[in-house]
Amino acid sequence: MKEQEDHTTSPVLQITPLERGALQLLSNGLTASELSCSLHLTVLETQSLVTRLFAALGATTQAEAVGLARQRGLVTSDGIRIEQVG
Repeated sequence: MKEQEDHTTSPVLQITPLERGALQLLSNGLTASELSCSLHLTVLETQSLVTRLFAALGATTQAEAVGLARQRGLVTSDGIRIEQVG
């Protein structure tokens, strides 16, 4: 039987304030296009930002990234950050 990895004890992620804001918006269900508009970024910049976030979290989908972020205490189910890093 394979044990699940406990992400709650993983090292704290070092992400930028912009990445934190994007993660909060993603946790509220925004699409990449909506994220671009909300953050005043180009679609290419947004794609790069999301790719960096997914890599930092070890995620391959938005749902997985949000789930991992919640497990690590970076966002809550209502998208409000409960822990500020750095």
